[in-house]
Amino acid sequence: MQAPAQLTVTVHHDEAAQLWYVHASELPGLHAEASTLDALVAIIEDVAPDLIETNLSRGADGAAPPTELRVQHVFRAKPARAA
Repeated sequence: MQAPAQLTVTVHHDEAAQLWYVHASELPGLHAEASTLDALVAIIEDVAPDLIETNLSRGADGAAPPTELRVQHVFRAKPARAA
């Protein structure tokens, strides 16, 4: 069995707009936003199968490759406060 391709999706939060959005994605065509992180992940889970089928290269058997998505939220840690 073919090992699944692992693709990363990076999401960010816009504090001013109170909105979560896909900042960068290794899955072509993935653009989404939602009011909560859970809602954004649900949207990604919903649209990913169609995007994988449409946008990723097919194997010799004509099927889309098995694919895993890693959704990550990257942020800068604030400096520790002095005690």
